[in-house]
Amino acid sequence: MNSRNLIILGCCLVFATGVVVTLYAASNKIVHEKNSFLRDYRKFAAIKANELDVEFNSWYIAGVTDEHVYLGNIMAPMRLLVTNLTLTDTQHVRLRIKDTEDPAIYVKTRIKINPPYFYIADGTRPVLFRGTLGEWEAERFMYDKAYFTQATPMGNNSFAIRTNSPATLDNILGKVRNDTPHVVLDSTLLVKQVDGIFCTDGELLYNKDLDKLVYTYYYRNGFVVSDTNLNLAYRGHTLDTFMQAQIKVGHIKSEKVSKLTYKKTINKSTSASGNNLFIHSGLLAKNDVDDLLDRVAIVDVYDLRNDAYRFSFIVPHLGLEKNKMRNFMILNNKTLVALHDHHLVRYDLKQNFFADDAREGI
Repeated sequence: MNSRNLIILGCCLVFATGVVVTLYAASNKIVHEKNSFLRDYRKFAAIKANELDVEFNSWYIAGVTDEHVYLGNIMAPMRLLVTNLTLTDTQHVRLRIKDTEDPAIYVKTRIKINPPYFYIADGTRPVLFRGTLGEWEAERFMYDKAYFTQATPMGNNSFAIRTNSPATLDNILGKVRNDTPHVVLDSTLLVKQVDGIFCTDGELLYNKDLDKLVYTYYYRNGFVVSDTNLNLAYRGHTLDTFMQAQIKVGHIKSEKVSKLTYKKTINKSTSASGNNLFIHSGLLAKNDVDDLLDRVAIVDVYDLRNDAYRFSFIVPHLGLEKNKMRNFMILNNKTLVALHDHHLVRYDLKQNFFADDAREGI
């Protein structure tokens, strides 16, 4: 090869290397883009106490009590895994539905635990079942003719639901109860910005301590707090400045469907305990190091009484595989139970940080 060809080859290699480096830098900037807000961290706020290999990553946390953790399974809807709070003793439970020959027909069910009962809800049929913990047989117990995409029990005889507006198909919140009217819908609590479905997607919680409903948006910096009759208490905001839903929606005319073509997840999973709202954030703050989200989950804590940010803490990814926290629940502001892929982990929370009467700025 003559010197001219060598020079050309060298230039090509330099150019190709430059393109790769540029693309890597650009992609890294997208993944690790920092935002203008600052976080106030509490070090060693969550201390790992126990770990249990649950074998499959299809489990989700159905509930946590003072004595037990309950896991439902999206692949086996009638199966429940029960473990004590120390994660040292497990029991596999097969749930039964009274007067139902084939419970396998309920394939979209989700299990919720609210002692002394467990609940089985399937919004696609729709059905609501209730049974007593330890007996493991459920039966229909209240009005269940309203379709829903999310449901959470409030007390023994009412459910909060997320459903779709009969008029617009937008996401709206509602209440199902034994008394008439059996179904009450509210189209004002969730605020439409783009399409009314993806832009209002989020997670619905019931806070038993405050007797409040909390709905946290996935793709913008907002959450909604209401009483159990769907009366607005206030609209809260998370630390970031993304007031508009960070999504793009595409429309397939031939199939008459819409698809999410881009999303930036602002708020991931959430939990509530006492006066605190816990939000697993998907964003880096201005004072976070670039690779922090590659190593830990960041949880921001807000005061539900006054929409005030309190502080943040971290939950490290698990083990050499760096399994990220994908689902969590807080018990009594003292215990954090989390699923990392197929591992269930219990963390003890420092009470001088998390108690409702804890002093700020410790």
